[in-house]
Amino acid sequence: KLHVIPELVSHHLEIRGDDPAVCQFNSKTKEWETLSFKELYARSLEWANAFVASGLKKGDRVAMLLPNGIDAVCFDQGALIVGLVPVPLHIIDTPANCAYILEDSDTKLLVTVNRARWHAIQAAGADLSQLHTVVYVDDASEPDSKDVCCVNVNEWLKEGDSVGTLPPGPEEEDLAALVYTSGTTGKPKGVMLTHKNIMSDISALLYNIAPNPSDTWLSFLPLSHTFERTTSYYIGLGMGNKVTFSRGVARILDDLKTVRPSIMMSVPRVFEKVAAKINERLKQKGAVSRLVFQAAVDAGYRNFSRRNGLPVDSSVPAAFDRLMDPVYDKLVRNQIKNSFGGRMRVAVSGGAALSPEVAKTIIGLGIEIFQGYGMTETAVTARASLDATCLLTVKQVFRAAAILKAANAPKINGDYVAIIHPYVAYDLMMAAGDAWMDVHKYASPENIYNGEIGKLGGVRFVETTEAKIVSNKATSPINIFCTLFLGADAYGKTKVEGSGLEVIVKQKGSSGSADPLNQRSSVGWKAIKCAERLSEEYMVRVESGSTWSSQAAVN
Repeated sequence: KLHVIPELVSHHLEIRGDDPAVCQFNSKTKEWETLSFKELYARSLEWANAFVASGLKKGDRVAMLLPNGIDAVCFDQGALIVGLVPVPLHIIDTPANCAYILEDSDTKLLVTVNRARWHAIQAAGADLSQLHTVVYVDDASEPDSKDVCCVNVNEWLKEGDSVGTLPPGPEEEDLAALVYTSGTTGKPKGVMLTHKNIMSDISALLYNIAPNPSDTWLSFLPLSHTFERTTSYYIGLGMGNKVTFSRGVARILDDLKTVRPSIMMSVPRVFEKVAAKINERLKQKGAVSRLVFQAAVDAGYRNFSRRNGLPVDSSVPAAFDRLMDPVYDKLVRNQIKNSFGGRMRVAVSGGAALSPEVAKTIIGLGIEIFQGYGMTETAVTARASLDATCLLTVKQVFRAAAILKAANAPKINGDYVAIIHPYVAYDLMMAAGDAWMDVHKYASPENIYNGEIGKLGGVRFVETTEAKIVSNKATSPINIFCTLFLGADAYGKTKVEGSGLEVIVKQKGSSGSADPLNQRSSVGWKAIKCAERLSEEYMVRVESGSTWSSQAAVN
């Protein structure tokens, strides 16, 4: 099991060290350049040595004002290897905002593109007395001013040659980033994210994205934001995939065709533009072409629904859709997929709500799309986009159990346990059919949890109307139900005390929360005691819709 972010790269060295890791377009040579995992790690160590040679100690803040690319990755990895705290700055942010963040974070070293960027920040008038080094990637060194050493990156990296042994690396609870919010409600606020925060989020996101070893990623959203940072960068490299950095939004369509990614993080506007272009082309075609296109989308979405155990609102038999699939692929889907490079299989949209109609079209054309949303404070993504057809499936139950098993989560009386809302439980039981085992078939009355209804895939389900329901129309068109899968000690004490079985899941001192994502204070069996300890890795949270969603009362 990986515990800290640098291990996302280093654990590949022995098995797939020569595989491609990161790629970018070199504007000077006009060619794409690629580093293997061994080369990336070696270059990151050079940055780590240079940080140490600059007199930085574990916990010191170091800032980056760079575009997406290999230097940005090496900066981040090098800093984290020696326990420093990266402070990523947005490349298009104002000098005043950058200056404020540098002052507020107590940053001691800044890496940026050129002297013009640094001089503009200096002119903003912030107190940057703690900043002692500025490294230029594209400009030559400048004569030292009174307090700040301004040096070219190559000269700075050479200073690291004098370092013998690197200091110990980070621990799980150490800070892995200080990410500042956009400042829309006032001055930007620094969010303190630990290695454990981010690694836990990566584990949860793998549940949805599930990269294959052959996948390739195209990264074009800013790495200064945790959405792109955690997904394309950390997950992509952690899974041993090749991550290519786009030449920019203006060249994104060209890069899609050149890189041919299979996974990409994006924003709704990109998918909306694609859908708009499709509609414009359809208007120029005849009625038959439009009917064939719609039939291809509908059939593709029905196939998606069947694969995921979702209801199929159609009388068209599955056999007919399978028969027509090659025809639809040739006439419609392949042409659209080619505009994404021809290999795109997973796309994640974040930053704003994605229209359900657009999502259905993209999915129907053969590209699985998720909508991720969250806050910087959640380390990136809180949930994926849901509509009324996104029900809890049998497959998801087995995957949740597999995640707990992979985390070595201890079982509760021989099984994992899930807390589920009655509406979601009904949908799941209908989908499971004969695979669902009624509680009275495997447990005697004295061994049944309060509210327990049955078992599936090694998970015992406890039904409660207090299971969290969230409503946010800006990010999801439906009410969202939260099913919580638990191992022992996920939320405190689990031993039997008194009469009957009691599993305590409330957080110690919990008395309710205004946070709609905080389920700790609203779920449980006989929660008459408070939890004494908390192990997030022994918990998997799955969010879904329900056929009864509109009737649910939000709590």
